[in-house]
Amino acid sequence: LDRHRRSSIVRGCQMNFAVVILSKYPELARNLIRSIRENHTRMPHVIVVADGHDELFGENIQTCREDRPFIFARNANLGIDLAGKRDVVLANDDCEIFERDSIFKLISIAAKYPRLGILSPVFDGGVGNILQRKDAVWEPLIKSGNVVSDEICLGGNDADAMPVCFPFVYLSRAMILAIGPLDEN
Repeated sequence: LDRHRRSSIVRGCQMNFAVVILSKYPELARNLIRSIRENHTRMPHVIVVADGHDELFGENIQTCREDRPFIFARNANLGIDLAGKRDVVLANDDCEIFERDSIFKLISIAAKYPRLGILSPVFDGGVGNILQRKDAVWEPLIKSGNVVSDEICLGGNDADAMPVCFPFVYLSRAMILAIGPLDEN
């Protein structure tokens, strides 16, 4: 994106969200936080759910230690609760951000399509479903209630069957309130 468009995305992005990092390995979480700082015009609110470690991640990073055996959904729910009324960007500690202002882009796209409730960027490295395996963040098109890309059209129940990969995903507070916490079983 050119500088003007990038700055308008950041200015227009509401900061009513928190990035929740599920951290088993402090060094990985540190890399993710560094990549967020280096690649974002403004630092979003960050919450780290630390799985059995006491690492502190610096100024303005909220940290909560979880000592029970790791369950992804439980740690995610803890971070979601700590986010209060904010929307959540849930991130595994082994992610890194390389695209400028990509979290703000994700939030801006989610704001355009509030009925989605959940939105995930594409990933480098071949993880996730086929819509998540491209090489840049894409903006979804909505046709007949289904999310489609410029190359792949999902019809009928195919959209319901497509899982979303959770290494980095936006969850709207409205969706969280409507369906409740992640199932910990």
